[in-house]
Amino acid sequence: MDRYRYAGPSFSYEQQGHFYESTYSERRRSIDVAVMYRHSTPIVRHLTITLLAGGAYVYRPDQSTTTTKDVDTEASHVTTYNTTRDYLAAAARAEFEITIAHHVAVVPRLQLLVFPSLLDDSGFAPRAFVGRPEIAVRWRF
Repeated sequence: MDRYRYAGPSFSYEQQGHFYESTYSERRRSIDVAVMYRHSTPIVRHLTITLLAGGAYVYRPDQSTTTTKDVDTEASHVTTYNTTRDYLAAAARAEFEITIAHHVAVVPRLQLLVFPSLLDDSGFAPRAFVGRPEIAVRWRF
């Protein structure tokens, strides 16, 4: 939070001589959809390794909000910017299915998205490689 006294000429919501508090927040999300080819290989009786490879579409909305509050009058002004950047990416995943019982398995997995960040000169491109570890419990009926 920034606190300041506005010294310029009165303009829009800022008045000369008033004290203001300004806060800034930014929200980013990544939603991806991937289509992958799957190949499973049993290693031993209770361990199966599955490799997946394919392509992904990543939707990255971005919302930034600035709130400026006039300390003297309790009035506030909110400015919000919404933008989005969409990417195509290569996707790969490795799963290690460890069978606990006949119908139950624990599945640690690692997904990797590879972005063509070198083609994006906006400064907002994600890292070239984004890894996401996961763990799941899988049961079959």
